[in-house]
Amino acid sequence: MRDLIAALLLTMFVTGLAAQSAESEFEVISIKRNTSGDRSASFGAKPGFAFNMTNVVMIAAVTFAYPAKNSQVAGTTPDWLLNERYDVAAKAAGKPSEDEVRKMLRAALRGRMNLSAHIEQREIPIYALVIARPGHAGLRRSTIDCEAVKAARAQGAKREAAANRRRSAAIAGRT
Repeated sequence: MRDLIAALLLTMFVTGLAAQSAESEFEVISIKRNTSGDRSASFGAKPGFAFNMTNVVMIAAVTFAYPAKNSQVAGTTPDWLLNERYDVAAKAAGKPSEDEVRKMLRAALRGRMNLSAHIEQREIPIYALVIARPGHAGLRRSTIDCEAVKAARAQGAKREAAANRRRSAAIAGRT
């Protein structure tokens, strides 16, 4: 009986590992070099896709997969990573979170582009914010209510979107 329980637990563990590895990859992914010569690019999710980028340099996909800025990518960076443009369209099961999409993209870059990368902490030079003039009062706390400004901007955006819908409906009614 004990052997049966051990075998059952081992089977559940192995099945769980297989499910985790399957979940960490896109169901379908297409990575193609874009040779259109066009400089316009788009990046983000489109309906039906977990991840989509069109005419984007591959360093953008790398810095999305490994959250970093271009200036934080260290080491030998091949020219194609910085200069060649690609289209990437990937579908995933369900609605993956942004972190899950990042993990899936890292797996795709490792598998399809032979990318080897890692994240490390480094000490880098920084700027110090100091008072330039002796006796100057320095920085003061802002009196602006940031939440109120944010709410007002959101309300303005909603009004603008409604006005655009009305304009589109009026144009459609004329044709």
